[in-house]
Amino acid sequence: LLARRIAVAAPEAELEVSCHKLLSFVGRMVELVKPHAPALALRLYLQCAQTADACDEEADAYEFLTQAFVVYEEDLPDSRAQLSATTLMTATLSSMRVFSAEQFDTLATSATKNCAKLLKKPDQSRAVCLASKLFWPTGDEAKRNPKRVLECLQRALKIADACKVSNMHLPLFVEIFESYLWHYEQRNELVTSTYLTSLMQLIDQHLSEEGEADGAPSAHRVRYGLARAHIALKAAEGDERYSELA
Repeated sequence: LLARRIAVAAPEAELEVSCHKLLSFVGRMVELVKPHAPALALRLYLQCAQTADACDEEADAYEFLTQAFVVYEEDLPDSRAQLSATTLMTATLSSMRVFSAEQFDTLATSATKNCAKLLKKPDQSRAVCLASKLFWPTGDEAKRNPKRVLECLQRALKIADACKVSNMHLPLFVEIFESYLWHYEQRNELVTSTYLTSLMQLIDQHLSEEGEADGAPSAHRVRYGLARAHIALKAAEGDERYSELA
């Protein structure tokens, strides 16, 4: 909070401490926390990165994110903690605006690699799917990379297909379909109706094989039904792009 106040202080104000010095001081305190509570240290590094981003301190923001990645790779052996950390890192990075396109791509690539290294395959699939949005930041076209988006979605789908033993593949297919649909709505030119149609056919086939369960429908069946209803509504409103899918 103090760093943000310094950043917005009037130019003529005489300040004894700059944003950079204050952020550096906080970074040293987080470094002391790391040996005793690495998960907390990672969260603090991410909060510091967001603060540095708000203060337009690009170098500090990059350093804090780098330190968060180091904590993740070296000090978080627990799979649950890793899943939580990858989600936080992805969400934090997607909210930041201070980086150049090249720096952002480097950080997004590192985050995606961490997602793909999670212990459990369903976690891998969900995390890589979420990471696809890193390469399509809303409101910042310069940092968009449609090719990397498609790579993430296809990789998530491939990992999900390997989850048939645990019977998690169908819920994952539905979640990935929702992400495909989101990117389609964002007009990512590489996420075409052909991909969505093929994925709908795959999901329809597996739902047919699964059959109707007694009692309340499964969560993934409800989610898929809502997604299809959304497509039908868009088509009824006259959107030709959705008419191809309905």
